Amino acid sequence: MSRLAWSRLDSAFERAVRDRRDDAARADMLMGAHLAGAAIEQSMLGAAHACANPLTARLGIVHGIAVGVMLPHVVRFNSANGENPYAALSDDPEWLARRLERLLEAGGLPRRLADCGVPQGMISDLAREAAQQWTVMFNPRLVGAAELSEVYATAFS
Repeated sequence: MSRLAWSRLDSAFERAVRDRRDDAARADMLMGAHLAGAAIEQSMLGAAHACANPLTARLGIVHGIAVGVMLPHVVRFNSANGENPYAALSDDPEWLARRLERLLEAGGLPRRLADCGVPQGMISDLAREAAQQWTVMFNPRLVGAAELSEVYATAFS
């Protein structure tokens, strides 16, 4: 389901943003969102959502934006040990992370935590809270507060 969702969303997002009257792109976005939601029930999320939850709860950042900002950094972190948990989507996890950043840009969304007004001094507190989120248990690479601090730090640069 994740692969199907990604193929629909990746091919339609920029078209849907560029031309809101593109009904085919909007239909692909709708189906992609549905498939992604169904995939969540199977995979149970991971570190991107764990990191996003404190950003939403503490700073009021819209959850989808918080996930979007964190996702490329989590992709890089999860792949840094030579593993590629995203092989079904791309042979190159760095390409995937860059693609996610381009999609954020195409949507006019922030790409860095600083762009969201997150004070860098909050990293430790955010990481501790993120490490307590239930979604972190399903991340493909084990994470705790120290690892999540690294992920948050990369989201500032």
